Amino acid sequence: MARLKSEYLQERHLQFGARPRDRFFASVRSMARWGSRLSPLSFWLQNLPGFRAIQQSVFGVDSRRDFPRFQGQTFSKWFRSRPEPHSDSSHLPVLLFIDTFTEYQFPEIGRSATVVLEQLGYRVIPFTQGCCMRPMISRGFLDRARPLLMKTRDRILQSVDSSVPIVGLEPGCVSVFRDELPSLLPETSSEELCSRFHTFE
Repeated sequence: MARLKSEYLQERHLQFGARPRDRFFASVRSMARWGSRLSPLSFWLQNLPGFRAIQQSVFGVDSRRDFPRFQGQTFSKWFRSRPEPHSDSSHLPVLLFIDTFTEYQFPEIGRSATVVLEQLGYRVIPFTQGCCMRPMISRGFLDRARPLLMKTRDRILQSVDSSVPIVGLEPGCVSVFRDELPSLLPETSSEELCSRFHTFE
């Protein structure tokens, strides 16, 4: 059903053009990146008079709803500056896929996952160089999502050996690689990658 919805929305965009709401949510990663770079200014802007009226009238987000706050210290910054981890090269490696929300808005989730995995005896290799493109896919921008998803797929395949498992923290991201990837990019490398993705549980 999700795939049918995405394909329908893509055809709708081609015929009638995309709504501002769809463009806004499809570009959530770029928005989060800039929101994090400009933090805490971005948080101040979100609380200006009239902002909530704009978020409802233009983007269709209820004015009573708060946007998640963008964090100045992203997960990547934390991982680079942290003390020496409790693991070494002899421990089993695992690639931790850091999604947009974990990177820019809820880095504490990634920090906790890293600690748990290391306590279980894994050597965590964070992946932050790409996006699953779930927002674009769910909003019907399939033609824009495909080349960007291909870059993410290829970067993952180049970053670690094919025997290394991949753990995702956001179920929506994991579902892209396990369910959507083979149909969006029907290649052998996509089939190989989807079998390596696991939820944190």
